[in-house]
Amino acid sequence: MSSCGTQEFMRGGIITEAQITSSNIQGSVISGSEITSSTITNLSAIDEASIKKIVDGMAQLPTEYLSMLAQAIQKAMPNAGPGKAPSETVEESLPTTVLGRRDKLLGEPTGWLEMNGMVVPAYEVQA
Repeated sequence: MSSCGTQEFMRGGIITEAQITSSNIQGSVISGSEITSSTITNLSAIDEASIKKIVDGMAQLPTEYLSMLAQAIQKAMPNAGPGKAPSETVEESLPTTVLGRRDKLLGEPTGWLEMNGMVVPAYEVQA
């Protein structure tokens, strides 16, 4: 039978309309294809164009999903350690650089936003 040809499965050529099951593809380039119902594990890199495509897709998610994502990101962010309070200044004119409590310039905040166990002052937008 060895005179009938090589025993290799295939080297070169085109496989058309085939189904590959339970196989391991290594060191190959897959292009112009659709991958469905798959799991990606141990991803080693992703290019900038693909990241942009993913982010654009995420931006189209319904508000409730975006809110869940924002909360997860917020919880994952580390808190900054407490700092020393700035000194207060008393002037008759408004300086270009302000140190001290900002509510002297902006007024009392309308509310407070909770971010990762801390609160941030929030002000209404003035038209």
